Amino acid sequence: MGYTKMLLKRWFLAVNLINLADADMPALAFKRHLGVSHLAIWLVHRNICNAITHQRSSQRGALTCICR
Repeated sequence: MGYTKMLLKRWFLAVNLINLADADMPALAFKRHLGVSHLAIWLVHRNICNAITHQRSSQRGALTCICR
């Protein structure tokens, strides 16, 4: 998460939304659910997908995410 002003509750909600999405969720849908700016959504999505991809490479099958 790094240095962020976003509440931890919103980070967990973002992780949940990414994991539950069947395909990439549009930024406007994230904005509606999380109530943050487009830039914040982009950064959160990038950070979460990087973390999940890193986790997946070190531990196969632990977490799944549709990250492009």
